[in-house]
Amino acid sequence: GMSVAPYEGLEPDQITKALRGATGGKVDEKSKLWSDGGDAFLFHTGIVLKAACEHEQAYRDFCIAKLEGLEHARLMMLLEREELEKRGLGLEDLEAALARVEEQMGTYAIVAEASRNWFYTPFHHAKLLAMVEQVVPTPRGGEIASARVLELVNWLGLERPDTSSTDEEREAYAAYSRDYHNRLATRSETVHPDLLRPMSQLQSSLEWALLGVPAMHKEQRQSFTLNSRGLIEKLLRGEKLRTADDIPWHSVERGEVDVSQALYGKFVGLFLPPTQFGEAGDMMQRLLKQRVMNGIRARGAHGDKWREMLPGQTDVLLMMDEAHLLLTSDDVLLFST
Repeated sequence: GMSVAPYEGLEPDQITKALRGATGGKVDEKSKLWSDGGDAFLFHTGIVLKAACEHEQAYRDFCIAKLEGLEHARLMMLLEREELEKRGLGLEDLEAALARVEEQMGTYAIVAEASRNWFYTPFHHAKLLAMVEQVVPTPRGGEIASARVLELVNWLGLERPDTSSTDEEREAYAAYSRDYHNRLATRSETVHPDLLRPMSQLQSSLEWALLGVPAMHKEQRQSFTLNSRGLIEKLLRGEKLRTADDIPWHSVERGEVDVSQALYGKFVGLFLPPTQFGEAGDMMQRLLKQRVMNGIRARGAHGDKWREMLPGQTDVLLMMDEAHLLLTSDDVLLFST
């Protein structure tokens, strides 16, 4: 009945760590290759998902601001037209300028009024994983990323690398390159800012999805995605974990439960026993506990002065029943802190 957002306050690497904790944080050496590969899928798709959510909101805010400015300009033009009509003067230039403004308003309104496509939730994480996994065979052999991944990469604004091998492909890439640099020069707001910084993590993750995944051997790729998808799907099976409005927690982006209040002396209880909520309850507890652990780790940057630097924060007492199910090797490293 409460509203809980599993990914709220967590970075992609922290989500990966919490989900992998379902194995107790220890991986058998024989399975390490597959678990590491699965973690790479969780991490890279998490980076892309977070960027897609940020970019969608930032570009929408940009379009809303532009609309407000254009609406004001349109109002001024309408007042000017009324004045010119009274004076019997020509309206051709003003009408043309008004038409251009209204056309621009229509373009920005499409974005401002559109529904969101991306949310920082396990449900959309699983959706993105499935997109990346679905590669397409080419006539020359080998495989390439699907059209949906290519569309997402273009929308975020990554400059695609030149993989052309024929004159026709080189000509097509030259035209694409001209269009891309024109986009940077005239519409830089359509490009995620991390892609304007050299060697950013987002660039690496997008290139991984665009080139790295299709280059993997089919059986290897399937093993990696099965490993990562299996962890997220445990969250999607939490049928009883729902809000008062009957929205499943795996689709909640902003929740009313803030477990980080434990850092400020509040009592926070997490009771989602597997007997009642299945594996989803266990996974949710791990993600929520990770949020508190992140806050404790952040104190390390201030050394012994964290109480002065972080007013209101107190010591934290963590109590766990069935600790062997919830502890990870990462928690053990934190105990000394």
